[in-house]
Amino acid sequence: MNTSQNDRIGVIGGGLGGLAAACTLAARGYKVILFERNDWLGGKAAVLEGGGFRFDMGPTIVTMPSVLRRIFAETGRRLEDYLELVRLNPQWRCFFDGGSRTPGSWLRPWINLRPAPNPAGDTVTSWF
Repeated sequence: MNTSQNDRIGVIGGGLGGLAAACTLAARGYKVILFERNDWLGGKAAVLEGGGFRFDMGPTIVTMPSVLRRIFAETGRRLEDYLELVRLNPQWRCFFDGGSRTPGSWLRPWINLRPAPNPAGDTVTSWF
């Protein structure tokens, strides 16, 4: 794709989709400006931090790592140099009134981001 120094694109929203679009467009030679109303990037993939702990406030399940790998590859980088993906089986279980739950055996083993370790070594319950 031929782009010139004057080709500019504005991306509205710094959520995961906006960040992916901005990175891909910049790798293709466009000058990109990202507009985000919040003080953080990532949209609903925000993080709450306090007392030495980190809590994911949004989606942490990556169901299609190949899409992320393709975005990273287009920018000349490797996903594995930035994220450690850990396969979990089962990823989750649903619990219902009366004690019933979904069996874990039929759930596809999705991919999840491993949470950052707590440098203080404290237990999560002490944060509350």
